Amino acid sequence: IKPVTLQMKKLPQTYKFTNEDMQTINDPDTKVEHVSAIEAEDSDLDDYKLEENDTVLLCCRSGDLGSVDVVVFNPKGDLFFRNSVQLPFLPLSVEPFQFSPLTTEATGQFMAVTGFSTEIELYDLNVIDQVQPDYVIAQSRYMKQKPIPHADSHREAVLGCSWFAAHPNILATIGIDGLCKFWDFASLNLITGLKCHEGGCNNIQFVGEQQFYTTGIEDQQIKMWDFKQSTAEPIQTIKIGRNIEQVVYQDQNFVVSTEDGWLVYVINGEIKVQKQVFDNQPITALACVNNLIVCGSPENTFLKAFLDGEEVFSVEIGRIFSCVFGFQTSMMMLFVGQDFNKMRAINVCKLLSHDQIVQIFGEEGLKVVDIVDQEVNLEGEADEDV
Repeated sequence: IKPVTLQMKKLPQTYKFTNEDMQTINDPDTKVEHVSAIEAEDSDLDDYKLEENDTVLLCCRSGDLGSVDVVVFNPKGDLFFRNSVQLPFLPLSVEPFQFSPLTTEATGQFMAVTGFSTEIELYDLNVIDQVQPDYVIAQSRYMKQKPIPHADSHREAVLGCSWFAAHPNILATIGIDGLCKFWDFASLNLITGLKCHEGGCNNIQFVGEQQFYTTGIEDQQIKMWDFKQSTAEPIQTIKIGRNIEQVVYQDQNFVVSTEDGWLVYVINGEIKVQKQVFDNQPITALACVNNLIVCGSPENTFLKAFLDGEEVFSVEIGRIFSCVFGFQTSMMMLFVGQDFNKMRAINVCKLLSHDQIVQIFGEEGLKVVDIVDQEVNLEGEADEDV
C-alpha cells in the first residue's frame, strides 16, 4: 500500500490503443473519464472529488487478475473505494510520482506499477476507468503474437520500484535478475544499470538527496548506495543472516522483517536487537513511525506493535499482507491490507496508553477521535489479497 495526494488536470480527448498489427492508434470512441470532466451537476461528483486533506492509498491486489485500487480516507473518518485500474499482470509494487512523462515538468500525479512482467506501466491517477496504461517503460514488441522483451528491460519480473523525489524525473527498479535500473521519465529511456546482488533483489528505496538502499533475496544483505558515485560499490553492506521480507528506514537506522517471523533492528550499521514475532511465518506487513513498529503476517491473524523493542499491543484482526501509516490533522491511522479483498483503517492511538502516546509524540500527543476500526471491501473476487 502506498499513500499519495492527488491534484486535478485536463482530460485527454482520446485514448491510445495498440491494434492486432501492433500499430498505435487513437480511438475517438474510447474517451476516458477524468475527474475534472465530471459535470458539476452530476450526482456522482462527490464519489470522485478529492479534498486537500484526503489520504489517498494505492493498493496492489492479486487474484485471478491483478489491479491497483485507489482508496480514500478523509478527515471525517470515511474510508471508501474510488476506482480501480485493471492490469495485464499481477502487481508486485506501486510507486506514486509527480512528473509528467515525455516532458520536463515535475507536475501531475501518476503511478508506476511493476510485477510479473518486464514492463513498467505508468498511469495518470486523475483518470478513472483506465483501460490501458498512459505510458510503458521498456515496452515489449511482439512477433507472431509472442512478446520479445525490450533490450534495456529486466530479464525477469520487476519486484520493486522507487521514485527519486530529489531528482523527480528518475525512477529506479529492481528485479529477480539482481539488477537495479534507473529510468528517465522525460524520455522513458534507460539511464544506467547496476548489478546490486547475487540473486534477486526485493526492496529498493531512495533516502535523502542521493542515497538509496537495496536488499537481496539470496544473499540476505542490505546495501546502501550513493547515486552520484561513479563506482558500482556500495557505501555500506549489512549482513542480516535471514531471508529479508520488508525494510523500513528511519534516521539512518533499519528495521527488517524476515521470512521466518523475526524483526531485526540495525542501528548505526550494526545489528542490535533480534526479536521473534511469529513462529516461522513471514512478516510481509511492516510500518514504522518514530519508535513505534507495527507488523503482521499473511499466515497469522494478529496485528502486533512494539515500542522501543517491547510489545505494546496485539490485536486479532485476520490475516495481514501489508500496512502503512497515514496522518490526518487530528489522528494517526494505520491502513492494513488483508485477504478476502478487504482493507482496514485503524486508529492506533486507541490501542495505546496515554504514556505510550506521550513517549511517541510528546506531551501534546495526537487528538484521539472516535474511529477505532473501519473497513472497506474492494471490487473483485472475495479471495483476493491486498
